[in-house]
Amino acid sequence: MEWGTEVTEVCPPIFQTAKNMSVLVHFVTAENQEVNLQELPNYNVNYVALAITNKTTGDNVVVMNYFDLVGKDRITYQEIADKCKRKMYVDFDDVFNDEAHKRLQRWQKEILDNEP
Repeated sequence: MEWGTEVTEVCPPIFQTAKNMSVLVHFVTAENQEVNLQELPNYNVNYVALAITNKTTGDNVVVMNYFDLVGKDRITYQEIADKCKRKMYVDFDDVFNDEAHKRLQRWQKEILDNEP
């Protein structure tokens, strides 16, 4: 994993690392320098990797403490900059269009809703 830890288990959308950290990958969109968090699942994880799919310049995947995001509907880019743990740029090219994004969010919600 690019952020300096080995991934030991993958159960989408969650990665478990060798350092005993769990990271939820959550696909989001941004508008007016804010990220929409309304569909952030309630899950027992340490961190969330926010993949901001419509941000085309600068870092568009940021790792945040889960508890810095839970209960919020939106978060500003400034709040992300102040609290992010790691960041990187991922090229979400033409293959990753709005319909694909919606399907991934539905798939992610379905997985979480069906957890025991």
